[in-house]
Amino acid sequence: MKTAKQQTGSKGEEAAAQWLEQQGYTLLHKNWTRGHGDIDLILAKDDFLVFMEVKTRYGLANLEEALPSRKQQQSLLEQAERFIQQQAEPREYRFDLVVVNYMDGGVAFHHFPGVFP
Repeated sequence: MKTAKQQTGSKGEEAAAQWLEQQGYTLLHKNWTRGHGDIDLILAKDDFLVFMEVKTRYGLANLEEALPSRKQQQSLLEQAERFIQQQAEPREYRFDLVVVNYMDGGVAFHHFPGVFP
């Protein structure tokens, strides 16, 4: 059974995936994992492979707090390298962040492309 935090995260990831598809992204994988850690969403757009970290918040939030820590960045990089090694064709890639913010009965999406190298 998922914790409340995990349920919130899953809700945000699902909303983000739908929103990103509306923005022209193609969803390849959700919660991709090999070894330690996972990548929330793996998408493709304009010949780019996009590794997406999703952060979900309720109410007004400091968006800078949503940025992945150095430790999270390292884990994401390791997972991305594993994913890329399994792909048949090499592609350019980047790491993006999307913050899903539920407030006032609605939802806002804040997308930050290329948040770290």
